[in-house]
This record gives sequence, structure tokens and C-alpha cells, in this order.
Amino acid sequence: MSSKLGRLMLSGVSGVGFAALAFALAPSAFAQAAQTTTTSQPADEAATRVVITAERREQDAQDVPISASIFSGEQLTEQGVNVVNDIQRIAPSIAINTFNRSTFINIRGVGIAQSAPTSNPGVAFYVDGALIPHEQFIGQAFFDIGAIEVLRGPQGTLTGQNSTGGAMYVRTPAPDFTKSFGYVDQTAADYNWYKTTLALNTPLTDTLALRASFVRDARDSFTDNIGPSLSNPGDSDLVAGRFNLEWRPWDGGTFNLRYENFNLLSDNNAVKRRGDTVSTDPFVIEEDAVSYQNQAGERISGEARFDVMPGMQLRFLTSKQLGTTK
Repeated sequence: MSSKLGRLMLSGVSGVGFAALAFALAPSAFAQAAQTTTTSQPADEAATRVVITAERREQDAQDVPISASIFSGEQLTEQGVNVVNDIQRIAPSIAINTFNRSTFINIRGVGIAQSAPTSNPGVAFYVDGALIPHEQFIGQAFFDIGAIEVLRGPQGTLTGQNSTGGAMYVRTPAPDFTKSFGYVDQTAADYNWYKTTLALNTPLTDTLALRASFVRDARDSFTDNIGPSLSNPGDSDLVAGRFNLEWRPWDGGTFNLRYENFNLLSDNNAVKRRGDTVSTDPFVIEEDAVSYQNQAGERISGEARFDVMPGMQLRFLTSKQLGTTK
């Protein structure tokens, strides 16, 4: 049997100016903020403050009237979240499934269950404020994560029409201007699964800093192919990289240039033939033709933020994405 897939191209350009996305705070909120500033807090309480960007600005999660689950990068690592599908183990009311390299996200039973070139997901997926418009290009961005926000319920006011079930915001770590550092995370498991993630942060000047990260994620299939095909459906090999260049020319002014590139090679999905008389083992298949599904793409985005006055920020975001599946 053979698998033949068409070619899907995804290309989008978006430019958004947010003059009021960081809405001016009400006077009572200013008073509360002033009181919080003058009141001493225990060090451990301040350190556990949870930041959420559900309303397009950084806020304390306790001040946002949205049903949400927020996980930092450290929490994801501690709970063994290696791929985007693992989020459903730690966040309630969410189901994530991957098939044919598409990632189907449903929150409270609302989302998407099948893929088509013109399909629109019911759960919006954002990376650093840029929408990933098609479900086939979600999983490749899941490495070197700073934080994840799972917003439950309709989010159309600030997120758009593709958020009937909710939204997921992925934030990558911002560059650190104070020191140079890096890390390497290595995963090794059965089926020759090796995932290597590395990241490097370095301040270039007092106002310019860079964070770069890379991932190689390769795994053999869970099934054995006893057919004459040279391919082994289920094998996959992902190589991806990202960098974030941040410039702070003055207090209250921040510019970010982000770029990401990915290349995923696979032998497509392993499919057991119905009524197979060769083997009754569900993990043994008989493939007689070369099967593959490869994906490649890149994302580039630019973001500028300016503090207009206390409690108000002007934000511009533009992005361009290109993805191919063949």
C-alpha cells in the first residue's frame, strides 16, 4: 500500500498595530498598584507571581477574569512535557491529538478534528503573539519554551474568529541582558528516540541581546515493516532552530526580531491493513511502496513596544510564515 499526499502551502503576512491592547488602567487600579508597590511582600510571594498575556499585555494572573492555566518553562520540564501533545496531561479540559502531522487541539470539546487546506481551527494557537493559522505547523515550534497559557472558552475579543473553544499562547524566553549562559537538554528513550535541545543567551551590548536555540528530535517507528518498501512508516526526524534578537534603545522602548526555521522528514504514518492475514500483531505492517511526508517552513516576525504613559503601551507586530507539506 502507498500513501500519496498533495502539496499544501501556507503563506501569510499580517501587520497589527495595537494602540490600546495594553488598555489604560482605571484609577482604582492605579491606586491598587501604588499600594502594592509601597507594601512590602515576602520574597517567596513575589517570586511566585504568575504573569499572563491573555489580554495582550503582561498582567498578574489573579487580575485577569479568564479561565486559564499558565505553565512556566521550568514547570513543563519538571512535569515531563516534551511535545505539545503532553500539555493535555497537565491542563484540564483540553485534548490534543496528532495525525498526519496535523495537531488537533480541542478545549471543552470545541476545536477541530480533521484537516483540510481551507480548514479553520476552533482553538487559536499563537507563538510570541503571531498566529499559527494551520494545524499542520504547530508541533514544530515546541522547543525552548518560556511559558504556555491555555485559555478556556471563547476568546474572540482579543484573539480572533478562530478561538471559539479557546486559545493557546506560547511564549519563548526573552533574551537576558545581564549575563551569558546556555544549556543542553538530552532525551534518550526506547525506539531510538533521541531529542537534543540546546540554547544560548548572550548580551551583545548594553542595549542588544540575543537568544538562539536548536532542536534535533528523531525517533523510529513503533511498528515493524515486513514489506518490500524501503521506507519504515512512523520514523520521523525534526531539525529546527530559532533566534530572538532584542533591542532596547531607551527605557520604555523594545524591538524584537524573531526567526524560526524547521525541517521535518518522516516516512508518514504506519497503517495496519484491514484483514491482514500475514500477521495478527498490530505492530507489524506490510508496506509495499515508498511512503513519506515531509514538511519544511520558516517564520519571521517583528515586534515593537512603546510605553506611552503609565498603564498604556503601543504595540506593533508583523509576521510572515511559509510552510510546505509534500
